[in-house]
Amino acid sequence: MKRRAFLTGGATYGAALLTTGVSAAAADDERKAANGVRHLGQPCRARNIHAGVLVEDAGREWFVITNTNENANVELIFIDAKTDTGHVYRAPAGSGAWALKKLPGNRLAIGTYYDGMFLIFDVPTRKWVRQVKFPGEDYIWQVALGSDGRLYGGTYPGGRLGALDVDTGAFEDLGAPTPENKYLRWTTSLPDGRIHCNLQFERPQSLIFDPETKQFTPAPEHFNAVTKGAIWNGYYLHGNKAYRMPDLAVSDPLPFPAPPADAGAWAVDINLTDEKTLVLRQGTDFYEYRVGDPGLTKTVRLRARGSGGLFARNAGGQCYGIRGQDYFVISPAKPKQELRRIPGEAAPRGTHFLYADDQGRLWGGPTFGQTLFYMDIKTGKTVNTGVVSDDGGEVYGVEVLDGVCYAVAYAGGEVIRFDPAEPWNQLNHVNPKTIARVGPDYIRPQAGVRVGPEGRLYSGWLAKYGEYGGLLLITDPKTGKSEQVNDPLGPHGLSGVQPVGDGLVLLGSTIYGNGLGVQKDTPSRLGLFDLNAKKLVYSHDFPGSASLGSFVFDPATGIAAFTAVGGKLYLFDVNWRAFVGGANDGPAIEGLTGYNIVMLPGKSRVVYAIGDTLHARGLRTGATATLATLPAKIESISAAPDGAALYAACGVDVYEARLG
Repeated sequence: MKRRAFLTGGATYGAALLTTGVSAAAADDERKAANGVRHLGQPCRARNIHAGVLVEDAGREWFVITNTNENANVELIFIDAKTDTGHVYRAPAGSGAWALKKLPGNRLAIGTYYDGMFLIFDVPTRKWVRQVKFPGEDYIWQVALGSDGRLYGGTYPGGRLGALDVDTGAFEDLGAPTPENKYLRWTTSLPDGRIHCNLQFERPQSLIFDPETKQFTPAPEHFNAVTKGAIWNGYYLHGNKAYRMPDLAVSDPLPFPAPPADAGAWAVDINLTDEKTLVLRQGTDFYEYRVGDPGLTKTVRLRARGSGGLFARNAGGQCYGIRGQDYFVISPAKPKQELRRIPGEAAPRGTHFLYADDQGRLWGGPTFGQTLFYMDIKTGKTVNTGVVSDDGGEVYGVEVLDGVCYAVAYAGGEVIRFDPAEPWNQLNHVNPKTIARVGPDYIRPQAGVRVGPEGRLYSGWLAKYGEYGGLLLITDPKTGKSEQVNDPLGPHGLSGVQPVGDGLVLLGSTIYGNGLGVQKDTPSRLGLFDLNAKKLVYSHDFPGSASLGSFVFDPATGIAAFTAVGGKLYLFDVNWRAFVGGANDGPAIEGLTGYNIVMLPGKSRVVYAIGDTLHARGLRTGATATLATLPAKIESISAAPDGAALYAACGVDVYEARLG
């Protein structure tokens, strides 16, 4: 939307909700329908911050953070905390960046996803000065400086290490040291300039790369579990241990004092520790230590778990942190954690899903960011929430019951309750609130969430990173009491779920696993699970298909619809347990390009997208019709509860199509 946003939210808990709207005249002008289609706006304005550092320029200190934007490219946001102002610098490539590194010459380096780029930014001129692609790779996870002055980055999906000369742009692909591992997730500098490479998930291990010999060598066995670390006083630190150079032996005793043992576990804070100042975290308390100090000094304290992450610390002891859409600065002199909305204009983002509720609102949320938006369809007023969870990730889908939103979220494996009519207080886990959790064993709600005829929530999940497996979760929205069915279709993730009445749930599987390749020689599977008998009463395999998803059901006909990878739509008669509408149990429709399908309530028609066009097919009649053509490719759709309208996301834009 081309208008200024204004902020609302309770002062007690900081900036939580971002509301945008339009004037009556502008709304009337913008929303004039063309052939029954009207543009509703660009409602998703969430930020997703992965990394942050402090830089100095022209006598000012700047907190610089990386922000994800799949549409406008990854951003560097420079925040001046003294004036609470910011400047946004959009990169020439990349959707987001986990990697952010300070370079000599007051420059910054980032490594991007989903295009695997090294980007160099010159701080004094505020310009992007170099862009280098890592051939064949989608992610550059983290970057580290080696003893040769080159910048090293690890990748996905090849699990490769690359080196960039930041001055000339010369790039060298150093190969995949363990080809079975798709993730070279962490690359960290050791005190002697070698590179610690941690690989995941097929055969997790750590290797050491020597820039002088250009060789990988295995790390000591005790070091394999170390993923990343920080350099302090010549030691490499991780967790509650210090490792000596060059053999990476554990230093015993520790070369620094430890926090009180009776106060619980503690660990080195990798973000805040530098070569001179050690920072330890124990619970919500932080300690500092420098060589020669008589002991640890307690410095700052966060309010609680999930109250934010600290990214950087300056010489004066001020710590800079991020919590969702907000930033904060704390120090021993000013210990109160006050959340302030990240300054600068938030560019629009695409939505991960759409959901039209019976209150006249349209819901969605970004891929990455763990936030929601909800729009008043009539007025255009839109609220972008703060984070709905203490864990990173994103919401995969929602259902709304009696005006209350229930969301399923990766990566903490949560079912979350959010009442937009009540005051926002996520920091204290009041609203929104997690009512059920299946993590850490199951983390990704690939199948989304559906409401059963009895009012319970049905969601389908994938197992944690490094494991195959699926979970059906059935949750009472009022109490949070849940029933779990592990691996109802075998040791495969669930990518589709739909309750169909009489205690039966239609399920679909995927052969993908978190952090893993596909399950070889394994088909995706359709299954009908009887909750009362606690067993599978029907199954059908789909050889050559990786996933089944977007399950919907029409009670009037007893027919369910779902999609298979490759743009295929299937119709399945639950009562007869037979496929309909296609030849030889084949698809009823092919060539789908949209993210999902929907049922038109009360119409016994399934709606799907091909390119920029919405189509419908009668479940019994087989008759097809073109419903609406939109300005761009359709990515996700939803239907109004009364069946009178469809809603579609095309990139960052959302449209309404009224049906006659």
